Amino acid sequence: MALTKLNNQSLSAVTSAGIPTLASANMPSGTVLQVKQATGTTVAQPSSNNTFVDCTAAVTITPSSSNSKILLMHTAGGLLSNVGDASIRLLRDSTVIVTSTRHGYKDSNSDYSAINWANQYLDSPSTTSAVTYKWQIAKQTGGSTGLRHSDTATAVSIAMEIAG
Repeated sequence: MALTKLNNQSLSAVTSAGIPTLASANMPSGTVLQVKQATGTTVAQPSSNNTFVDCTAAVTITPSSSNSKILLMHTAGGLLSNVGDASIRLLRDSTVIVTSTRHGYKDSNSDYSAINWANQYLDSPSTTSAVTYKWQIAKQTGGSTGLRHSDTATAVSIAMEIAG
């Protein structure tokens, strides 16, 4: 077999099918190294104002390099009614890394409106240990039935490791 090079790195290992491989640490910057997906259908519904509750579809990924970035994407259907501001935030393990404090808003009438709980973020976890990302939602005011996540659709979370 001829020796092949990618980005001046030798492809020295071979799979059981005889296909050359390259360690992820040697891949060019920007290369997608792995993709993880989680789904969930359980309703997340805050019962207290200004209290965040976990959404379903937490996703766990183990970066292959501490220089990698993790592109995170989350979407789910939901409902708003009489909640004032609706917020969504992203946690890496137990650390909050980004919060959208006015992700949605619904005035004081009691009619429900659909909301798309969509969120994207590019994280730099600087680790090669497993990391779990989860989203949480909260409401500012309103009754306990005023805000729901994944009420009408499956929640989907995706984590993509990108070579740094």
